[in-house]
Amino acid sequence: VQYPIEADPPTSTPYRELVNPLLTKDAVAAMVPLIERNVREVMDSFIEDGHADFANQFTNPVPTKIVGEWIGFPEEDWEAIAGPVHDIFSAAPGSERGRRGGMALGWLDGRIREMLAARRAEPRDDVISYLVAQVRPDGQPFTDDELVSVAFLLIAGGVDTTTSLTGSTLVYLSAHPEDRDRLIREPELLDIATEEFLRKFAPSQSMARTVTKDTEIGGCPVAKGERVLIPWAAANHDPEMLLNGPYPWHLKQRIKSRHGHLSNQESLELLHDLAHEGLEALVLAHLSEVNNHPDKVVETTTAFLRDQNCCAPRIVIGEQHQAGPVMKI
Repeated sequence: VQYPIEADPPTSTPYRELVNPLLTKDAVAAMVPLIERNVREVMDSFIEDGHADFANQFTNPVPTKIVGEWIGFPEEDWEAIAGPVHDIFSAAPGSERGRRGGMALGWLDGRIREMLAARRAEPRDDVISYLVAQVRPDGQPFTDDELVSVAFLLIAGGVDTTTSLTGSTLVYLSAHPEDRDRLIREPELLDIATEEFLRKFAPSQSMARTVTKDTEIGGCPVAKGERVLIPWAAANHDPEMLLNGPYPWHLKQRIKSRHGHLSNQESLELLHDLAHEGLEALVLAHLSEVNNHPDKVVETTTAFLRDQNCCAPRIVIGEQHQAGPVMKI
């Protein structure tokens, strides 16, 4: 069981109470210096070149470095963390990539267990130290299996999602230079723009759930024990919620209408700040390759995202503006 997302209350409640303090607005605000430092360090590694493969050189390492440091991993582990996370979330069932990701998860599991033991002996200012210090409402400690599950959820929620969102945003801004130029001229719009990118390119598209009793959803009968896929990102494309209709989509629609959206509820605050700092650095970076050869940026970023299979939207149910069938898996 993946805690807490594969459990219902009251079983899930202790796990959510364990994680929630890590993702409050104040907790994420305290991470901004860490985020800014990692963004600058990665940008500095290639900015003098005047060009970059933003997907490989920016959107892949930055989220993993930030989340890894936040949780407590040593800096040199970031590639070993990013690889299996992207593989697991992007690979087709039964594929070689999926098998590779599954094998690498064994290393990640062992690494987290090593860190749990080390922080019990010598606590630090990181998430692992926080987790091992917490107890259930009845005073009993969480098991290592439970904490490994929670730690992996935090890793997955901050790494693959942010790579997907920033990569998709880069493709959009390269194809729509008028919006890129406007954000350069008016950086105060970055917060609103980030919300709109989260809506349009929601990195968490769906979640599978187990049916607890025989029922019917949208005219489709489902039986107890069956698995169903809930494409909640469809709500982000509800034409009744969008100003002047959702297509063609332009940044100005979000600026005029701060409508709600559903995107990655497990770690939205963290993702928002990761995206904001990353997008600010990218949008304001006057790199000659971007200005003189935007076609190359689109080409290299799209190629990477296609290889990672992470360019949202992954589910197109919302694009047709109609309810689709329940997908059984």
